[in-house]
Amino acid sequence: RTLEDFYNVIDGDTIIFLEEDLTLTADSSKLILPIGYHNTHGFRHTFDGQGHTISGLVVPDKNTNSNVDNAYSGLFGYITKDGIVRNLTIEGAENTSNATASAVGVLAAQNKGLILDCKILSSTLKAVKNPKDSKEVYTEKIGFICALSSGKIINCHVQDCNLTTEQNCQSGFIVGYAKGKILNCLSFNNTYIKSRVEASYTGGIAGASYSSPSLSIVNCYIYTIAEDLSHFASVIGLPRKGLVRNAFYNTGSAYYYTGTTNTEFINTDKVTKSGGFIYNDTLITDHFHNWIDTKGKANYPDIVFKRWTIPEGGYPKFDE
Repeated sequence: RTLEDFYNVIDGDTIIFLEEDLTLTADSSKLILPIGYHNTHGFRHTFDGQGHTISGLVVPDKNTNSNVDNAYSGLFGYITKDGIVRNLTIEGAENTSNATASAVGVLAAQNKGLILDCKILSSTLKAVKNPKDSKEVYTEKIGFICALSSGKIINCHVQDCNLTTEQNCQSGFIVGYAKGKILNCLSFNNTYIKSRVEASYTGGIAGASYSSPSLSIVNCYIYTIAEDLSHFASVIGLPRKGLVRNAFYNTGSAYYYTGTTNTEFINTDKVTKSGGFIYNDTLITDHFHNWIDTKGKANYPDIVFKRWTIPEGGYPKFDE
């Protein structure tokens, strides 16, 4: 069966609905082809997970799907500027492909559209060496929501995931390499493992940003477990150009890059539970809500931004 068996046309938009939770195995995952596998065959419709969960996905590579452009490895290979993926949870996924993918993700490899209200839970990503040359790494961009993004990522949540990197890659728990917008996202209790000294840039939100156009990271909370903070930053590893506003984290520094950056950092700092999650005498969730109620509503009137809460004795999370 194909996606066309599950879609509806509503007000001229083709919307594909996930009707129930799916539990996959390594064998059943081999039957799945990336949805939109190239820029000329990208996903340009709307996929609505309706809050359902896909569990156990092992993202296939060229070794099992030889007819797929292997540059993009993810459930969605390529989301075009008109494409939307929303309301989907992926849990217990794994993408440690040993093929020559340059962009490796869980939800998506390349995003030029909108990813909204999606979660990645208890999943694993790894940058893989060329088996013929231990010094060469195939994977260049890695991210749980997506590996590459020039679109929008909003209200997304990555938790309890493991990321292992090697040299010559840009990796992040939300996105590996990005421009565009990352708004109102949560990266919580994720573990970063660096297996080689030469590892490039890794961030709790993004690995690196493009030089042009710029990347905006706004309203994010990041809690990372990092075995080694070298080449790691809690927000973005290499911030070439953009804006980081209201990004709060538990460890390390906001960015790693030691050279000159054209990124402006506003209301961005380390906050702690013992300090009451206070920044400039204000709860960080109040900073989040102030942006949502002003700039968020003004600039994105069609988006319902998730509200935040801090449970007693707990950490900032979405109020859902």
